[in-house]
Amino acid sequence: MSIPAQDFRQPAPWKSVALYVGFALYSVGFFLPAVDQWKGWDCAWLALEYWHDDKVSPLVLFGGLINPLGVLYLLLAVLNGASKIHAVLATAMLVCIPLTWFALDRMDAKVHVGHYFWIAGILLMISPVIGDIPRLPAAKWLGVVGLIVITWLGIPRAISLTIRRRHRTISSMLWLGTSENQPSVRRLIQPRPGEMTNGTMNSPTCGRIAIAISQLC
Repeated sequence: MSIPAQDFRQPAPWKSVALYVGFALYSVGFFLPAVDQWKGWDCAWLALEYWHDDKVSPLVLFGGLINPLGVLYLLLAVLNGASKIHAVLATAMLVCIPLTWFALDRMDAKVHVGHYFWIAGILLMISPVIGDIPRLPAAKWLGVVGLIVITWLGIPRAISLTIRRRHRTISSMLWLGTSENQPSVRRLIQPRPGEMTNGTMNSPTCGRIAIAISQLC
């Protein structure tokens, strides 16, 4: 079904306020520390220049693409032209944001206040057209494809975090078990002669560790 272009106009005052306040936050983010030792301006350039570097996650390119998409979105909003494209640009930015976070996570990057200003500004700028995304087929299907990609990347990460959390819990419990207050547990988890192969515990030791953990629970 065709959607009249005027349906995408932004006559409501709050939409103009959201657009300009969002742009202000977005702009401030470029002058603040954003990721590791880099300010927002540095990150914007580095994401586009070095996304193919071996030490950088290729997904960081999506973070670099947000800025030209945001500038184009802002220009169209100010000129009040090509309104339907707003929803497509907003969807593209919404997809790029979590992909940027995946990149930062893979690089173990530390996020600072500038990044939060940048994200908050983007979300405010595009908030007037978010409700229009499901009504426009191009924007809707772009969002669906983006959601599939984000899910495909997110599930392994969620599993990894779960395993890591359980490993920390088990390690903490075994550390407590080796203290002077738990000598019986220490005897259970201590490998016996012949139960270590190339530095790896055999099943008897692993079984006793499971018993020790059950005693600590």
